[in-house]
Amino acid sequence: MFACFSILFFSVAVSLFHVISPALFSLNAAFHVGAFLILLIWQFNYYSLETILRFILNPVIMSILFLAVVIYVYNDFSPYYHTYKSIIDSSQFGFYSRILFPLMIIPMLVPDEYSRRRMMGCIPIWGVIYAIVFFSSFDISSNVISDRAVLEKSADGITGSISLSRIFAVAAVTTFVKFITMDESETILKLAYKGMSMFFLVLVLIAGQRGTLIGLGIALIFLLLRKEWRNHSANVVFVIISLLTLLSFVNLKGLQIFQRFSEFQHIENFKRYYDYINTWKIFQNNDFILGLGSLGYHFKTGRPYPHNIILEHISDYGLIGLICILILLYFCTKYAINLIRQSNNWADISIACSWIVLCFSAMISSSLLNHYLFYTFTGLLVLAHIGLKQYQRKCSNTILRA
Repeated sequence: MFACFSILFFSVAVSLFHVISPALFSLNAAFHVGAFLILLIWQFNYYSLETILRFILNPVIMSILFLAVVIYVYNDFSPYYHTYKSIIDSSQFGFYSRILFPLMIIPMLVPDEYSRRRMMGCIPIWGVIYAIVFFSSFDISSNVISDRAVLEKSADGITGSISLSRIFAVAAVTTFVKFITMDESETILKLAYKGMSMFFLVLVLIAGQRGTLIGLGIALIFLLLRKEWRNHSANVVFVIISLLTLLSFVNLKGLQIFQRFSEFQHIENFKRYYDYINTWKIFQNNDFILGLGSLGYHFKTGRPYPHNIILEHISDYGLIGLICILILLYFCTKYAINLIRQSNNWADISIACSWIVLCFSAMISSSLLNHYLFYTFTGLLVLAHIGLKQYQRKCSNTILRA
């Protein structure tokens, strides 16, 4: 069951369908619906009505549900709706199917700590599988590390270079959390997880996505919020020294990620800098209230999207969109910190760290519809935090009765 869930979780099936046959790829939607239904039926006995109600009534989930309604209304009044009706309708359906549906359903498949541990335990395995598929999709003699065109062409046959970097980053932070929470007696397994975390970190560097790399670094720093884990600073130093040693054999100027960071030296030529200015002008021209509807930024400026999830909410869904995304970010940041500091479940801590990684990636890369992992982990984060609070209340009641 969890092998099937892993396939669904990281969309490995989508990648394989795309690589094997376009005709098979057309069955992707049917596969997803079927897999979701099977898993829901399988997990039905584990559902708690109290947990489901707490999940739905959580301010984060309520804000996203409210945004789903706002998107429908805004699109109807969009100045571009009649001209690009089919495109906007497709984007609207994409939000419901790629963002809202997984956000609401996937957490219901892992309703307890045990199931979440099993789910997160699958991630390193599928990370390795993705790495094998990734490296087998391009000629090993090609300069994929420094040539972004080669990298994107290879990655787009799988899932896209941005999504690929996010998957490797989630796998990296998950294996590292698992490593530092393992018992000291499990020497061989600890060594294996340490090696995998370094392996995935190198893959994140190769993928060349700035936001993902920044988020990964911040997530690892957040782990130091737990006092008992500050003793693992030596392991962090070991990973950094090992990575620097490995990179010493590489021409850093040729490494894609360093080339991309160097672009900040000439911010006046940085196209995304103008995306930020354009978004503010759109917001201002709409009296700081209204938005242009789905894909409105693209139709208005000719640019695909603002490369920032907050700015995309502002330009397309106005003040309401801004409030909704700020509610999400405020509460989820609070939940992530609480889980890292207080949870004893390594899987829930991994979920919190993964959300931090994906959050920073969402601030720099891609469009709203491509942040399905970010929203999926948002739902998982909310559920994990509900579980933490329920456990703490149970412990408090036990102490009071004693």
